[in-house]
Amino acid sequence: MNHLKILRQFLEENRSAKDIPPTGFPFVTISRQAGAGGHLLAHVIVTDLIQHQENDRFRGWHVFDRELCEIIAQDPKLQTSMQELMSEAYKSDFKEFVESLFVGRSQPYLQQKKTLEVVRMLAMLGKVIIVGRAGALATQELPAGIH
Repeated sequence: MNHLKILRQFLEENRSAKDIPPTGFPFVTISRQAGAGGHLLAHVIVTDLIQHQENDRFRGWHVFDRELCEIIAQDPKLQTSMQELMSEAYKSDFKEFVESLFVGRSQPYLQQKKTLEVVRMLAMLGKVIIVGRAGALATQELPAGIH
């Protein structure tokens, strides 16, 4: 399964997570707290899954973190950079408030909304390990997830 190809197609067509047919495949979310080894754990899981390629459930898994940001940064409506998404730098509430007064919605709000939508889409496709990006929060009610 080519997760990136499917996801890009859905985003280009302005379709939402509701349009993704349920695959029944599981997914994993891992918290990305600094120093906790979330990336290492994700790659260990994928390495273990590769050893069981004879079973369809173990074939075709993909880890998403940086690629998730790349997908979101390509959305022309967000006007954001890859560096801005990866840094997750703190932005003051006052700045967001003022921006929302003039623009309607703040840029960080739109970025977070798009990130959660993309995370849900990936989880619904299944066979993904989502590192960080509020993956557990965005997918908490989906039945096939391990958080």
